Amino acid sequence: PRVDYAHYVKGLVNFERSRGPLEKLFRVDQSQRPQDNLEASYRSFSVVANQFPDSVYAEDARQRMVYLRNQLARYEIHVAGYYLRRGAFVASANRARYVLQTYPQSESVIEALQIQVSAYRQLGLDDLAESSMAVLKENYPDRAVAYGDRGSRAEGTLIERFTEFVRRSFGAGLVKMIRV
Repeated sequence: PRVDYAHYVKGLVNFERSRGPLEKLFRVDQSQRPQDNLEASYRSFSVVANQFPDSVYAEDARQRMVYLRNQLARYEIHVAGYYLRRGAFVASANRARYVLQTYPQSESVIEALQIQVSAYRQLGLDDLAESSMAVLKENYPDRAVAYGDRGSRAEGTLIERFTEFVRRSFGAGLVKMIRV
C-alpha cells in the first residue's frame, strides 16, 4: 500500500549516496563527477511524481527532480567543455546537443548553445553555428551579445587563440599534430 513511499526512499538513498562526508563538508561541485546515483534518484522520484501525483511525497519529488535535472545537465556541460578545450569538437557539439534534447528546461541550455556555436565554428560548419547562434539570440539576447557574434568570447577561447597562434606562427601542419 505504500509503494510511493518505497520509491521516494529509494530516490533519497541515491540522492544522498552521491556525496560523501568530505564532499559535503567542503561542498565539492558534484557536476564534475559521474552522475550514476543521481540518474537513479531522478528515475525513482519520477515514478513518485508521475505514478502517484496525489502522494504526500510527490511535490518534494518534483522539486528534487528539478535540482537533479540541473545537476545532470551541468555534468554534461562540464564534459562538453572538456571536449571543447581538448579540441574534440564533434564530441563537444554532440554533448551540447544531448543537453538541449534531454534537459531543455535546465539552466545549462545557454551554455550548451554557446558550446555548440564554438564547436561548429571550429569544425567549419558555419551554417550550424549560425543556426545555434540564432537560437541563442532569439531566446537569450543578453547572453548572445555577451558571447559575441563570432560564436565564442570576442577574443576567442583559449584553445581557439592557441590554435590560431600556432597556425600563424608555424603553419597548419603543426596544428594537426597538436590536436592529435
